[in-house]
Amino acid sequence: QHQIVSLLFDGLLESLATARGALARKDVAAKCAAISKCIRILEEGLATGLDTVDGGALAVNLEALYDYAVRRLCLANARSDDTILQEVQRLVEPLAQTWKAMKSATARMQLVEA
Repeated sequence: QHQIVSLLFDGLLESLATARGALARKDVAAKCAAISKCIRILEEGLATGLDTVDGGALAVNLEALYDYAVRRLCLANARSDDTILQEVQRLVEPLAQTWKAMKSATARMQLVEA
């Protein structure tokens, strides 16, 4: 489960970078494809994996953040606005880094306990 979420975050950040590059090159088709991929990762990957029943406030807040990111991505696509893409990137990067740090911390704890 942890590895899947980590891969989803990697794919999301990679697709955001692709969208930003396509926007800079004025490659509309590539920009649209990359933003669509970002939206699919958020909706079908990250949001679907949340347990809003047992996950408490954290899951509810992440669900709201993912929904906000999707809405911002739609607007960025419609307006071809790099500032909005940067905003979404700034929201996602700390989550991805924290998720990866949790795995490292868990692995260290398991080594200590062994």
